[in-house]
This record gives sequence, structure tokens and C-alpha cells, in this order.
Amino acid sequence: MTKRTPKKPERRPPTVDWAALVRDPLLHQILALLLMAVGLVTILGLFRVTTGRWVDAWVDLLRYLFGWGAYPAALAFFLAGLLWLQHQLDRPLRWRWRPLVGAEVTVIGLLALTHAIAGGDDPWRLVGEPWGGGLVGWGLSILLTTYLGRPIAILLLLGLVALGLGLTFDVTTGDLLRFAGAARSRWDDYAARRRTAAAEPPVEEPVETPPPPPPSAART
Repeated sequence: MTKRTPKKPERRPPTVDWAALVRDPLLHQILALLLMAVGLVTILGLFRVTTGRWVDAWVDLLRYLFGWGAYPAALAFFLAGLLWLQHQLDRPLRWRWRPLVGAEVTVIGLLALTHAIAGGDDPWRLVGEPWGGGLVGWGLSILLTTYLGRPIAILLLLGLVALGLGLTFDVTTGDLLRFAGAARSRWDDYAARRRTAAAEPPVEEPVETPPPPPPSAART
């Protein structure tokens, strides 16, 4: 009777815990530094302080997509990396979505408004200009002006910019109602003072009598 030899356990290759790797603070710090570096290099490339094949291609792509919005986009890259790094270095931040979304809505609305106002009959010519609204602004502007007309599109974009500013500065509906109530009360006070002033009879100013003439010189 032959003796059975025990089977050796199969060696499995080590597995990578991707969930733990994604949550690793060190990885987050490295990504934050890379994002800051991208933002800084982009800012220097926009002002032509740093040039090169890859930098120029990246800057041209941002300008083609966002036009003058490439400048706030580069600044957003740097600030996002800075805040992310600060959040990882034992200084947790309370992320609030309203200012972030509001800033994005404001910039996108202004990009489209640039094409709607300065584009004229050929908005596409502003896509390649550094002071234009880029491809994003052109797309939103041409969509609204084609189906709604230029005046209504400008009004809608102005409303979009106002909404974005309200979200950026965290203006709520209650704040607007309080501001409207305060403005109305001040207007009512001003109107009441005007009505009161109009109802009162005019005050007659006393007539000043001229002083008596000086006594004549003694006759000789």
C-alpha cells in the first residue's frame, strides 16, 4: 500500500488592496502636490514665463476650450491642490459645495456671455482668441442664441451669472427676502418723509429790513 504524500498548498500571488491604497493619505498628498504643480506650471505658461513643447500644447488646449477662462482654471488647479494638501495635513476642511459650484457656474456663464455679446454674427471667430470664451462658451452661447434669440439668451446668461454669484457668496433665499424687506422699508420711510414735507405749508422767511441810514453830518 502506497503512502500518500500531502499536497503542497498553492502559493497565490499577493493581492493588492486597492481600497486601502486609494484611501492612503500619502497618495492623497502626492496627488495634491501634483495638482498644485500643474496649476503653477499652467499659470507660468499662460504668462509665457515657462515655455516648452508640452507646456505650450497644454496652454493652447486650455485656451481653445476656455478662452480667457484658462486663467481662472489654472488658478483653480493650484488652489484645489493647496486645499487638498491642507486637508490631508491634520487640518481637515469642511467642504461646501455651494461656493465651488457657484464659481463654476459664474465662469461658464461669463464665457458664454462673452460670445453672445462680442461674437456678433460670427461667434466662432472668438474661439481661438485669448480673450474669447473658448469652445465651452461658444457651445453654450450658440445653443441659446439659435433657439431663443440673442436678447433672450443674454438675459438668461445674466441670470445664470447672478445665480452663480449668489451661490459663490452663499446668498440664500432668506437673505434675499430680508434685503428686499429692508429696501422696501427704507423706500416707504423716504416716501413718507416726502409726503410729510409736501403737506406742510412753506415756512415764510422773515424779511430783513435795511438798517437806517447813518445820521447826516452836522450842517456848517
